[in-house]
Amino acid sequence: MKIHRSIFAIAIAVIMLCIAFNPPIASAEVYPARSTKVLVLCDESYRAYLKSSYGEYNSDIVVQLMKLAARPFSNVWNDGLDVTVASYENIIGSPNSVISSSDCCNNLWHWDTDDYGNRYREWSHFETCNCTSNGLCIGGTSGYHHTSSFPILDAIQQYNIDCSTYDVVATIVGHQLCYTVRENNAYRHKFCGGMTYPWSSVFCVSSILDYTAWGNSSAYCDKSFISTIRTFQHELSHVFGCPDASCSANEACIMTGAFDGVISVNNLWCSSCQVHFSNNLSIFDDAN
Repeated sequence: MKIHRSIFAIAIAVIMLCIAFNPPIASAEVYPARSTKVLVLCDESYRAYLKSSYGEYNSDIVVQLMKLAARPFSNVWNDGLDVTVASYENIIGSPNSVISSSDCCNNLWHWDTDDYGNRYREWSHFETCNCTSNGLCIGGTSGYHHTSSFPILDAIQQYNIDCSTYDVVATIVGHQLCYTVRENNAYRHKFCGGMTYPWSSVFCVSSILDYTAWGNSSAYCDKSFISTIRTFQHELSHVFGCPDASCSANEACIMTGAFDGVISVNNLWCSSCQVHFSNNLSIFDDAN
């Protein structure tokens, strides 16, 4: 455990050192100072993932990751993200991933007992839910998969409607995220690194991905921290109007995954996405 914590400390130190040698770009000077209030919720699966990786869960780890995620928003848009980290269960209640009539979720988690007789969930972070025979994960009477992004988004969307304290609400989970989409006149079930309801300013992020390996990594790796940051930045950019796969030709952009595995980036957006972002930059001004 101590070794894992030391690895994390060294990784963060390296990231901050790289940032120290990357001075901010000047484009933020043309925009008035703003502060977008973001609530980041961590559910049990994410806390278990961090504990399995580094021997403990500490919300300060997430706070430090969010500081790194916020840097390009400050550099380019002069928007200092005001991030609050909290437990999903304390704010919303039990997440969809643990709600089960059979008191377990096939493949994803099961109950176990520690050496002191305490019952706890043992997570298989990289597996999929097979609790429902409905392969499309469309909810309703058939029920969602426990890995579905939809019930997470629906829950935090309702919270964001009922509570006006935050501009944006995000949830980070320690399992796969799935969804169903209609393509070519048929429904298809897919997996994703994150999902956003832009109209409600809510999104969710899967923390288990390592995009330097282009997919899930069953070995815990500090690179998943960078992937979590990039997914968070990508999904938050959706809130500000940036679309997927509509980027300027021959320009790197967060909306096409151009910075996967890159430790520090000053400007995440291509010129096309910068137009979308700038057109929506003031959406939370009245709230602030």
